[in-house]
Amino acid sequence: MPAGWEERLVVVSNAQTRGAKGLCLEVHDLAVSKLVAWREKDKAFVETLVEHRLVERETLEARHDATELEDARRKFARNLVAEMFGRLRA
Repeated sequence: MPAGWEERLVVVSNAQTRGAKGLCLEVHDLAVSKLVAWREKDKAFVETLVEHRLVERETLEARHDATELEDARRKFARNLVAEMFGRLRA
């Protein structure tokens, strides 16, 4: 997880939760965790976030940089992000 993710947790509490409060990852933090795991379902999830413009490239890259990763994995994920956002412009 990117450094500082705990401070960015989103509280979910509304009529549908009947008074209960849930803590959810902020969308960029969630996307980074999916990029690192990179299972087929993670790929589809992140691609959908990008396609629907629910994440910003700069924020996603900054959060990715704030995550402890091996260099090869970091480069792989960076390339994935560039590819996904590149398709938006095509």
